[in-house]
Amino acid sequence: MKRILGILFLSPLAVAVAAATVIAVAGKPVLSVQLPAGAEVKTEGERTSIRATKAQIYLQLWPLPKARTLEEGVGLIPGLLAARDVTDFKAAATNRLTVAGAPAVHLVGSGNEQDDGDPSQADVVVFAVGHKIFAACTHGEDRVAAEVAAMLKVLESAKLPEAETPDGEPPKQ
Repeated sequence: MKRILGILFLSPLAVAVAAATVIAVAGKPVLSVQLPAGAEVKTEGERTSIRATKAQIYLQLWPLPKARTLEEGVGLIPGLLAARDVTDFKAAATNRLTVAGAPAVHLVGSGNEQDDGDPSQADVVVFAVGHKIFAACTHGEDRVAAEVAAMLKVLESAKLPEAETPDGEPPKQ
């Protein structure tokens, strides 16, 4: 099966941009990321896909509003992926890293593709921007190191939209 894309509670977006792309949840901007020219951003229901073929970006991104900490976010990942992407996800490795200047958790694992049951590999990053917890994922039958690197590059640009200021307490690490 081809790469499966996109997750994020967003208002509909379908744009090609060479600069910041603002992602909204329930009509409210919550995240800004830098995407290369020609990137496609598409929302279906509660998920957003980001695809830029030339840059090898096949990325799913979504907020985790029920998570108050990175660890709570990590606990939500198997259920979130199983809903439409990767069933039976099990992390073989959990690594700490920094994304956009803040601690993050990188899960590397596998499961089965939801649509046809084929084996699937997945890289998931749970990260915080301001006081909000997000997750990003790239997955498919063959995980490509360039796609993981491209996902991390996009995430490094993540920040609060300029119109939003941090409110409330930052998430606990």
